[in-house]
Amino acid sequence: MKVELGDRVRDKVAGVEGIAVSYTRWLHGFLRWAVQPRTGEDGKKVDAEWVDDPNFEVIEKNVIRDTVPTDTPPRHGPRDDPKARIGSSQSEGQRQ
Repeated sequence: MKVELGDRVRDKVAGVEGIAVSYTRWLHGFLRWAVQPRTGEDGKKVDAEWVDDPNFEVIEKNVIRDTVPTDTPPRHGPRDDPKARIGSSQSEGQRQ
């Protein structure tokens, strides 16, 4: 079964289980996925583990869905206006 972002997955080799939150595609097409496990027994956040694509098994599809609508234009950071300067004393009307 094909892995997609937001699926609950398990690494068949190491046993890591969590949500597929990111992936990288390497030069020759090889995929590695970041798997975010649940918090540890002590309640602290656990770092994501990188897992090779062939080692996966999908436990549950679409556990977490993408929250960004597909018709939303891409953003380049936390600001809506990427040309605006942080700390600039110019107002929007003065900017040229």
